[in-house]
Amino acid sequence: MEPIIHILHLEDDIADANLVQAILEDEGLACRVTRVQTGERFTAELRQGKYDLILADYRLPGYNGMSALRLVQEIGIEIPFIFVSGTMGEEAAIEGLREGATDYVLKQKLARLAPAVKRALLEVENRRERQRAERSLAVQFQFLQLLMDTIPSPIFYKDVNGVYLGCNQALAEFLGRPKEEIIGKTVFDTYPQELAEKYYQMDQALFQNPGPQIYESPMVRADGAIRDFIYTKATFIDVSGKVAGLIGVMTDITERKRAEAALIRAKEEWELTFNSVPHLIAILDPQHRIIRINQTMAAKLGIAPEEAVGRKCHELVHKTNFPHQLCPHAQVLADSREHTEEILEENLGGYFLVNASPLRNGQGNLLGSVHIARDITEHKQAQEAKQKLEAQLRQAQKMEAIGTLAGGIAHDFNNILSAIIGYGEMIQMFHQSENPEVRRDVDEILKAAFRAKDLVQQILTFSRRVDQNRKPIPLQMIIKESVKFLRASLPSTIEISQFLDPHVGPVLADPTQMQQVVMNLCTNAAHAMREKGGVLEVGLGQVVVDAGSGEELLKLTPGPYALITVKDTGHGISPVFLERIFDPYFSTKEMGEGTGLGLSVVEGIIQSHGGAVRVESQLNVGTVFHVFIPMVERSETSLPTETPGPIPTGHGRVLFVDDEPALADLGQEVLRNLGYEVEALTSSMAALERFLQHPRKYDLAILDLTMPQITGVELARKLLQSRPNLPIILSSGFADKIHQEDLMEMGIREFISKPWNVHILAETIKKALG
Repeated sequence: MEPIIHILHLEDDIADANLVQAILEDEGLACRVTRVQTGERFTAELRQGKYDLILADYRLPGYNGMSALRLVQEIGIEIPFIFVSGTMGEEAAIEGLREGATDYVLKQKLARLAPAVKRALLEVENRRERQRAERSLAVQFQFLQLLMDTIPSPIFYKDVNGVYLGCNQALAEFLGRPKEEIIGKTVFDTYPQELAEKYYQMDQALFQNPGPQIYESPMVRADGAIRDFIYTKATFIDVSGKVAGLIGVMTDITERKRAEAALIRAKEEWELTFNSVPHLIAILDPQHRIIRINQTMAAKLGIAPEEAVGRKCHELVHKTNFPHQLCPHAQVLADSREHTEEILEENLGGYFLVNASPLRNGQGNLLGSVHIARDITEHKQAQEAKQKLEAQLRQAQKMEAIGTLAGGIAHDFNNILSAIIGYGEMIQMFHQSENPEVRRDVDEILKAAFRAKDLVQQILTFSRRVDQNRKPIPLQMIIKESVKFLRASLPSTIEISQFLDPHVGPVLADPTQMQQVVMNLCTNAAHAMREKGGVLEVGLGQVVVDAGSGEELLKLTPGPYALITVKDTGHGISPVFLERIFDPYFSTKEMGEGTGLGLSVVEGIIQSHGGAVRVESQLNVGTVFHVFIPMVERSETSLPTETPGPIPTGHGRVLFVDDEPALADLGQEVLRNLGYEVEALTSSMAALERFLQHPRKYDLAILDLTMPQITGVELARKLLQSRPNLPIILSSGFADKIHQEDLMEMGIREFISKPWNVHILAETIKKALG
């Protein structure tokens, strides 16, 4: 059904009006026509706004069609206006069309009316449709512009000549100018020449090769700040399919680039820190696989860091198929807590303090551990060195205490021995008996006394209370005395045998130290046999070291060597410990049974004498120590003569001072028998007073070193102050802190050790008196 056309017809002739309606209806146009013939009525109907078409006669009584047309134009009603008139000339028609009329039809040619009406209605409809479309486009454009303005990234679009067709608020704000100053301009009006040329070339390249174009470029904001952008551009086409322009979006990536740069810096700093840490660092996964290691650990393993990735830690570090029994990483996997262990890793050459801390993700799930190993080998060595030094200090203090005790014992014991030996020799020399039993008994007394004297010397030697004195000595006597000294302390289950070659020549050595070497080696050998007993063999022979002897392995200088051998049949030494037995404070004995210094001292003494020590041992069979000491020519040896000469006698007055009454009496009797006048005193103060009364009365003073009130040294000094050329002999049972050189500088002529015998005393007096 065709829609009804509402027509307002301005016509004063009703016949003409009816004719017009009839013609239109005949043409199939359903019409509802309202006829008016005055201006007032036309105006009233027009304002109701319900008509689709206006037909107007050109001339009416009191009104005309041109006025009606102007009224329609004034009101602004968009409605087709067709003149239907019999009197309208061509000029009037043209004027009407110029004023806005849609068409005109002469009443003489009403056949044109229906087509004209249809065409006018179609044009109106088309125009209205176009207007609706334009309004819709305007709304859409406004929406899109609003949408673009809400986007923070600058957006623009241009035509093929590079002229800006539009942009969003973000671009306007970035450039610091309103949109109106951008639209219609080109990049050359907007940017510096160099940058504008670059953008223009990029635009042209896009037009020549349509499609997406993405590139990165810095931009200077209106406030002078430089921002980094990614440009994303694409062409658009017109209705004909031709490229009409381009649209571009500028994405500000300044903060992203800063974040990326900060991330890179942080990564580089982390890498630098990770690789600069002097400890061994590894990141491990739950399967013990290495995720990463630092340069320190890679250098320690002798590989590149990437070579460790994916390999299991214990396979790479410990060379095993399973984790270390103390593995802190395994402990972390078991309880998700931090663990620290001290591990000796021989493959890495030392001790390490290994810490493993849990490695978790953002959700707290365990991803593995951060494994840090700090090399504490030097620290351990320093600790061990400190412990050794402390032990050395304790040992030194102990030996000092032993030495002090031995010195005190030696002093008192030597005083006693002095009396025994002195009176025994007095009997032997000056009171000879015809009874052989008496002579034999006196000889035995003296023999025992001299053995006691040797025992005191050995005690002092063992406690290191005597000075080193290297001289050519035969080792046979040293070994015999040492074994004799030890025999009494060994259990009866240990048998001692000696094989001492009497033809072995002398060595240039300190007798005390040689005795210490023999005693240390024999003591260790006896300790190895104390549970089951056995045989201790001590031997002395000689060897010649040369390039073919095999002893060159000991780095000895070629030549003749005395060879001391100490062999036991004890439990032997394990190969594990054999290389360490000469280390200071290393001992396989139980706590409190040894200091670990014995073999270290032995090696030190022998090496200082130009020799060497070699050891051979077999478990459950025994141990043999071979000690090599370079020999010297016999002509270098100065041995004491076996038979002393006659006892020298003399004359003169002697002041003899000793706080021991028995020794004072002995001295007086011995000296009188030697021909001297003697004044014996037991008080150093009394002796000083007596001397100061008659300084020239005495030819010689013999003074004990250790006396109450005034020592022998102080007394000698006071005597020499009174009489500088007085011959003085100082005597002592133990003179640990007195050096004979110091005594000579003081003016003391001679020093004699207790216990002295008559022959030594007489010789010393003769020497002092000159």
